[in-house]
Amino acid sequence: MNADIKSVKKLAADKLRGCWGDEIMVFLLNAAVMVLCTGVFLTVYACFLRSGIISGDIGNAVSESPVFAGIAVLVGILAYTVSAPAYIGSCWWTIHYVRDDSRDVKCLLSCYSSPRVFFRSVQMKLASDIPCTLLMGAVFGVYLICDMLIAPLDGVGYVIAAVVKWLITLAALLAVYGLLLRFAAVPYIYCLNHDDSCIENIRHCFRLTRENKQLLRDTAAVFIRIIPVIAIVISCIFIFPYCATLFATVCLKMSESENIPEKADKNGVEED
Repeated sequence: MNADIKSVKKLAADKLRGCWGDEIMVFLLNAAVMVLCTGVFLTVYACFLRSGIISGDIGNAVSESPVFAGIAVLVGILAYTVSAPAYIGSCWWTIHYVRDDSRDVKCLLSCYSSPRVFFRSVQMKLASDIPCTLLMGAVFGVYLICDMLIAPLDGVGYVIAAVVKWLITLAALLAVYGLLLRFAAVPYIYCLNHDDSCIENIRHCFRLTRENKQLLRDTAAVFIRIIPVIAIVISCIFIFPYCATLFATVCLKMSESENIPEKADKNGVEED
């Protein structure tokens, strides 16, 4: 582990030490938004179930009722549209306290300040999530293909093939892991350079991560070591705030290497 990641980890830990409670609050706020959106969907599902329009599980309900399928898609889009600015706001809030700015709650709500900022934040969240989803879909596709190929086998051959299947899937995941981190950094780069377009922010992010490959590799290694701890559900409350702070610090360090001009005010994303 080189000096860069050591200094970044120390800085992230120092920044987080004085505001664990605040960062956990931000994590729980984002979780609450997702729970609320899920609750709305389940309420719609329960109403259709009680009315007799659909029966069985959600998968069957989608095929049984095109109306339910349409409403489910609409609720999903609305839920994503409402929650995306909250996520970008939490990224901006994290950037603020890492940068020693005010930890004002206005930072969390800054992406709701105007229609332009609201829809730009949704756009930036999509710019991060769509590529990550496609990459994870590709990994899952590799898993399904391997699973299909070993299905006719049995006995010891199947066991050996199953081990090989998981090794290939793991290799595919590691192959795209660096790209996943690059796209995950897009919202943070946007918070530092919000006047640029979506495409410009993605290019900027890729340029920064390409110029700081070693720092990104070391950050990836830190996250990989943390994964087993996440299996303990209660630890997520503490691990995710640390990961968010560490990643924000990494993005700041990368931006400092290129001296990105700060184009946002002290209370959130600045409006034009």
